[in-house]
Amino acid sequence: MSEHLKTIAGYNPISPEQLDTINTIKAHEENLAALWKAIVEHDDLDTDYDLTREAREHFRMGYMLLVRAVASPRDPFSFHEEPITGEVHGG
Repeated sequence: MSEHLKTIAGYNPISPEQLDTINTIKAHEENLAALWKAIVEHDDLDTDYDLTREAREHFRMGYMLLVRAVASPRDPFSFHEEPITGEVHGG
């Protein structure tokens, strides 16, 4: 494969096609977020706060999972893969 692959710690190398797909997913996410905000902020709509909040969380989770499905992250908790190495930073 002659194409340059991008790498992210904890993920398999990402091909240009995967990166394009991830960018397309993120663009759709922005469009859906704008629609969600327009609905929530619309003064003439009597929207249910709990349902709009729940919808937001499902949208966030769905888009995150879709990106991860394309990016193919390695599972650091798997017994069948090499662990990700590096320093632990925290407070």
